[in-house]
Amino acid sequence: MPILRSPRLFILFAVFVISAALLFGNSSISPRVFLDAIYVRLHADPALSSHYDWPAELRFDAPLELPHINNYPAFARIGVRGSVHWQNDALTVQLKEVSHAAERNLWFDCKALREVRIGLTTLGFYGDGYTIDNPPGTWSAWQPIPAVRSGQRAYSAQGNWIFSIPAPLVAKPWESRLAIQTKCTVNDGSVSDLMSFTSSWFLAKAAHRQAFVSNPCSQALRLSDALAARCPEALEARLNTPWGRQELLHNPSSEATWLDIAITERMPDAISPLVNAGIDVNSTSDDYSADSALIYAAGNGDHQSVRELLMLGANKNQKNKVGFSAYNAAANSGYGDLAMELAEQGVERDTNTGEAYSAISLAAYFGHIDTVRRLLDSGSDPDTQVGGWYNALHHAVKKDNLELARELLVGGADPNVSVTARRGETPLMMAAENGNIPMMELLIKMGANIDAIDLMGENATDYAEFFHKPDASDFLCKRGLEPTFIDRSSKNSETAKLANCASPSVAQIRKFE
Repeated sequence: MPILRSPRLFILFAVFVISAALLFGNSSISPRVFLDAIYVRLHADPALSSHYDWPAELRFDAPLELPHINNYPAFARIGVRGSVHWQNDALTVQLKEVSHAAERNLWFDCKALREVRIGLTTLGFYGDGYTIDNPPGTWSAWQPIPAVRSGQRAYSAQGNWIFSIPAPLVAKPWESRLAIQTKCTVNDGSVSDLMSFTSSWFLAKAAHRQAFVSNPCSQALRLSDALAARCPEALEARLNTPWGRQELLHNPSSEATWLDIAITERMPDAISPLVNAGIDVNSTSDDYSADSALIYAAGNGDHQSVRELLMLGANKNQKNKVGFSAYNAAANSGYGDLAMELAEQGVERDTNTGEAYSAISLAAYFGHIDTVRRLLDSGSDPDTQVGGWYNALHHAVKKDNLELARELLVGGADPNVSVTARRGETPLMMAAENGNIPMMELLIKMGANIDAIDLMGENATDYAEFFHKPDASDFLCKRGLEPTFIDRSSKNSETAKLANCASPSVAQIRKFE
């Protein structure tokens, strides 16, 4: 061989090999990866030079269908439906529907959507750090949005909003994407900015179709572009190159893995090639929740991706940092059929999250009645309680959801389980607190102990009195439940304990100085 015939080349080669051994000998980097890195440094990436010749006057129309994503990684917290028109270097967007995604964070609650606007940007869809402080591209003007609740946490609004963006597609159309931004009032009254993006290939696809340009999947694409363009052939080709293998070594962002991207782009056919190329099917993102792809897919009701991941060996009971499993995620987002399907796979059905919620209590918290029904059918225990906190029936009663409470009680829920992590209140006490007489009637009919007392020695009538619910107090008194004490002190600013019982003298009277 020529290298062996030249002492100088042989010495250089030996030094190279020894240096590589010292550098990578104690790491998990394989020789193939090392050689790929050298190759990538020495050669130009063909995906960076791919381009098309576009017509001088490009015009196209495209339907805009961006569903919101229920689960983290939260690529699309805002969903929109409408259409896009491009002509003479100007973009016109017409929206017919705007919706807000359910958040996994139970303490984040969008109280009202206020305004919406549309932008054009070249920011990376999977990159980090895009905020309103660094606004993308060109924005349209804000428009008001009269959004109403469509569920416990979600908002949606129908209308006809038209936005104009006078920003030319200067270079490659596929380098631009639409950004949708809304203002949302949250729990503390402050306004939070929520943003979502279309795929980087949304505009390019429309342009290709109507400008009769050659198939975009035929050119060399980076992994993110191949997934965004939904080009399985381009993905396979990229995975077989040194550049593609180098891309696989790192997550595309702190919020997502490559499998997450495939799920986000609704490309389940890409999951198997990615796993076969070396991606761990149970790998997680680096964000605060660290979802696996299975948890992410389940939380978005993606049956096809869930089945593909399970077939490839995904751990069906894996939890993220906050204790969510795929079963929890499906229940949390209201996908009862998928939760049932996971239950049939033998998942741990009553596993609890670090936030003290089981799957069935999550479904109850968000009012997913059909999901609760499916979880009960799958064998979930309605009385599952984490650390003495609320269970499914407690959530139904607290939220005055009579239909859900009836579903749980008929499904075997115990009407006397108390919240020992708080005051030890029972569902009947919660119903009295709310003044919900039909709920109290249901609970008593289904076996609630009307005489139960909490950890402070108070009963349901005390709760009705304390929270100014005289009708509820009268309802209970007529059934023989007098308050445990009557506070007649002038210092009592609650209800003055007027007690609606027919014989208040029978009650124990406490006087406060």
